[in-house]
Amino acid sequence: MYIHITTKCNMHCAHCCYSAGKNGEHMSFEMFKKILRKWSGIINANNKYIVLGGGEPTIHPQFWDFVEYAQRCGYPWLATNGSTTETALKLCAMARRGEIAVALSQDEWHDPIDPKVVEAFKDGMKPSNHGRYKLWVPEDDCGVDRREIRTVLIPFRGGRASRLPESIDDCPCPGIQFKPDGNIYACGCDSAPVIGTVDEGIADEKYLYYDVFRGCYKKTNPLMRRRK
Repeated sequence: MYIHITTKCNMHCAHCCYSAGKNGEHMSFEMFKKILRKWSGIINANNKYIVLGGGEPTIHPQFWDFVEYAQRCGYPWLATNGSTTETALKLCAMARRGEIAVALSQDEWHDPIDPKVVEAFKDGMKPSNHGRYKLWVPEDDCGVDRREIRTVLIPFRGGRASRLPESIDDCPCPGIQFKPDGNIYACGCDSAPVIGTVDEGIADEKYLYYDVFRGCYKKTNPLMRRRK
């Protein structure tokens, strides 16, 4: 379940499909707890993953409170640009122990970061091609180490990436998205509609039985299914 704990970012990458920037906003910790209390049943009945999304999630002033609470309710996953060095190194160590899943975003569009962060994430990793991404994954496939280095090969169209000559017109993140203001969007598409709020739930009847983990509003019909 994708929760944008912030729409602020300390980078301005050309391939960003969300147009995160300095003028975004942080989600309140109370809003985050309300989401997980309300949706914990669906999270635990499915993949248990709670995405701490952004923006750049690590710049949220209460970032570690979000991580700790997410660990109580499911399994946190996040992607980071690695710019906050000490935080990135701590996350890397936690991911090696399997306490959290962390992807370090490293590609031609990102600003340079401390080499120590890249070295820590790359230690004991091997390259792996994965469609639209080039990945680095753990060499020892024991299932404990949850590190990843993710390199975007061709960006998804949306946000600032819409200005790039080469981008893919597809959903960058199927499944509902919770934004800091409490609005619920149908998916990660730049043009995805608001289908409800955290307080009211999914208010748009069209999406009552929407696949909240894999749905894209452009492909609603084949993904509609009633949840038991």
